[in-house]
Amino acid sequence: MLSEKIAKKLNVHVGDRVTVYKQDRIGNVADAGKSLTVTGITENYAWHYMYVGKNAEKSLEPRENASYALLFSAPKDEAIRQQIGDELSENSQVASVSDINTTIKVYKESLEVVGKVVAILIISAALLAFIVLYNLTNINIEERIREIASFEGTWLYPKRGGCVCVSRDFPVDARRIHTWPDTRRLS
Repeated sequence: MLSEKIAKKLNVHVGDRVTVYKQDRIGNVADAGKSLTVTGITENYAWHYMYVGKNAEKSLEPRENASYALLFSAPKDEAIRQQIGDELSENSQVASVSDINTTIKVYKESLEVVGKVVAILIISAALLAFIVLYNLTNINIEERIREIASFEGTWLYPKRGGCVCVSRDFPVDARRIHTWPDTRRLS
C-alpha cells in the first residue's frame, strides 16, 4: 500500500507494480530490486510511505536492525487509548507509541500560535508603513512651507537685491518674479 502523494509522483495505481531496492547506509542502491504489487492507496499528509504486509515482507531479503510499525484503530475513549499506550510503552521491544489524535491536537495548537504570530507581524507592518508615510508627508509639507516663506520674503522685500533663491525644483531670480504692487511691501 502506498501513500497518495508517492503514488501520484510515481504515476502508479492499484494493481500496478513498483520495484523496491535495498539501500546501503547512505542511500545508494545495493541490489537488483524486488517487484511488489500496489494493493491500495491511502491518504497521508506528511511524508511518503509504503506499507508492506507480512507476505510481501517475507519475499524481501531480511534486514539487519529492521524497525517495524504496528498501526491499529483504538477505541475513541481517551482513557482506554492512554491505557493501551502505557501498556505498549512498558514493553522493552516497543521503541515509541504515538496516538494520531494527540498528534493532530499538537499540530492544531501549533498552527494557532503561528496564526497569532502572523497576525501580529501583519499589524506591525501596517503600523510601520503608516508611521513612515506620516513622517514623509510631514517632512514634505514642512519643506514646502519653508520654500513658500523664503519666496514671500523676497517678494515683500525687493530692495534687498537680486538674491537667487534656489528651490529644490528650479533656480529662481527674485528680481524677476516680483509682481506685487508697492503698497503691499513692508518697509
